[in-house]
Amino acid sequence: MKRPSWLRWLARFSLRGRLLGMLFVIVSLILGAQTLVSLSGELSALDRQVEMEGTIVAQGIATACADLLDAVDPTRFDPLLVRVRRKVHLVSLAVLRNDGRIVGHSDPRRVGQQGRTAGALGLVRPGRGLAATGGPLEYRVSAPILRGTESVVGVVELAFLSDEVPRRAVSVISRASILGLFWLGVAAVAGILYLRRITRPLGDLTRAAQALRTHGGELPDTVTLAEPASTRDELGLLQGAFSDLVVALRAERQKNSALVAEQQQMNAELQVRVDRVTADLREASTYLQSVIRCIGEGLLTCNSRGEVVQANEAAHRLLEGLGTPSEGRSVGELFPGAAPLADAVRRAVERGTAESLELVTDGAAPQRVLACQVYPLTRGNGAASEGAASEGAASRGAVLLLQDVTNRQERERRLRAQDRLASLGTLAAGFAHEFGNYMHAIHGFAELLLDAVPEEDVRRRDVATIHHESTRAIALLERFMQFARPGHGESLPTLIDPLVREAVELCSYRLRKAGITTVDRLGLASCEVACDARLLRQVFMNLVLNAVEAMQESDDRRLTLASRELDDGLVEISITDTGSGIPPELRERIFDPFFTTKDLGTGLGLAIAHQIVARHGGSLRVESELGVGTTFRTLLPRQGPEGGRP
Repeated sequence: MKRPSWLRWLARFSLRGRLLGMLFVIVSLILGAQTLVSLSGELSALDRQVEMEGTIVAQGIATACADLLDAVDPTRFDPLLVRVRRKVHLVSLAVLRNDGRIVGHSDPRRVGQQGRTAGALGLVRPGRGLAATGGPLEYRVSAPILRGTESVVGVVELAFLSDEVPRRAVSVISRASILGLFWLGVAAVAGILYLRRITRPLGDLTRAAQALRTHGGELPDTVTLAEPASTRDELGLLQGAFSDLVVALRAERQKNSALVAEQQQMNAELQVRVDRVTADLREASTYLQSVIRCIGEGLLTCNSRGEVVQANEAAHRLLEGLGTPSEGRSVGELFPGAAPLADAVRRAVERGTAESLELVTDGAAPQRVLACQVYPLTRGNGAASEGAASEGAASRGAVLLLQDVTNRQERERRLRAQDRLASLGTLAAGFAHEFGNYMHAIHGFAELLLDAVPEEDVRRRDVATIHHESTRAIALLERFMQFARPGHGESLPTLIDPLVREAVELCSYRLRKAGITTVDRLGLASCEVACDARLLRQVFMNLVLNAVEAMQESDDRRLTLASRELDDGLVEISITDTGSGIPPELRERIFDPFFTTKDLGTGLGLAIAHQIVARHGGSLRVESELGVGTTFRTLLPRQGPEGGRP
């Protein structure tokens, strides 16, 4: 910090000059204080004396005015004013009655005005003290006008100037100045003699100290310390202590030199260890960053407030199109529907336990399911285990692992469906083998019996019924066989939009009969799919006929056809109706074999359609809302399965 300018100016003088100056200041202050006290007392006494003399004059004026107070001659006070001006330096003189009216004044214009009386005891004024040295002073005194011995009939107020006090003050100050100069001279001579005895040994010590600093603690032979004049005073003790200090410094310097050498060696060894540990930490950090980058799962770290600190490349790829895991962003805002993730992080941080949850993205088409694992980070033991965190280990954040399990759920659903279909295939194969023999025998004998019974025979109707129903049973058996062991057709490149239109055309009679309007939004005019056209046509016909039955009770009957290419190499064909919709509890079962909500249905139409689409490497999905309608989305790859057969 910069020193004040007056300290820098004072540092220019030697110690002797500063001590001498301080002595002059102390003596001057003492003499000045004594002079001021004496002057103040003398001036105060003189001030009271002048005021007393003025009071006496005012009392004499009051005595002279006792007989003139009730007269009416306006000039009756003029002779009195002349005498007063001769006696004092008059400022103003006022004669007032008891009611405060001015009957006489040195200024004739004030006669008759209302004045201010001070009372019979005169004006009360504090002492002036040293303020009396400023020049001529104005004094204001008053005296009562008595008639008889007790009756006060008025007041005389006198204001006058006096220079007696300033003249006396100048005289006193002159004498005090001469006396002060004399004592200052005496103090200077005594101070120089005494300070020389103090500053001379101090000068020797200063030169010796400078020599010690210049020569590294060694006192050269050219510098000698004088023997102390006395070992009983402070200077003598200081000189002796300084000599002992020089000896101790030399010994300490040798010891410090050895310590410095040892410290330098330790520092060198420590620096080598620090460099080694730093290199290890750098290598470990690089390795850890490489591991984080190579992790296939999305990995994020966040602080205790749930703000992202770091995210690997897999996290950026996983959240692409949903949000950006930038630093400082809240985990609850990473993507639409991530709000529960912020609560999970908060619980993990507070409790020190891991959290697991699955989140469904909002507003994304198609929706995605993300599995999230939240592990708390603690200062004590790093990532906490599945149990509680270590006691006393304050959590400082969390690690998040994100996985897109949308395809996994779809695969699980497909596997469940395939298991059901496999079971059904086994059942259908056994059923077809056993039941087929019986039904063909029944059908054959029914046909023979129908040929043998004449037209007019009443039993011919019963035989025809047996023949018809056995024909239906055989047709149902063939559908079982087709479901269990669908035919293997040839997979050829086929334009998908004409195939859909052909299937709708085959159902046109049912559509016209039901009064359904067809809306064609197919947009893949030149897109080909490797498939068995016969089987896919059966799929689309089945979906159209199901839509016709779903819209029987609807006022607005509209069937919408649409197609588009997706980014992941798939083609989507959607068939949307305006029917009654499918209840949520039934949507997972509509592709199960033998499950139907129709009175005369077999429950095999959607199961066979699902199996055909799956054999083409695609999937069949449903979206429905009660009272609004249902959409079946058929997803097929643009390239056919390996081998060229669906």
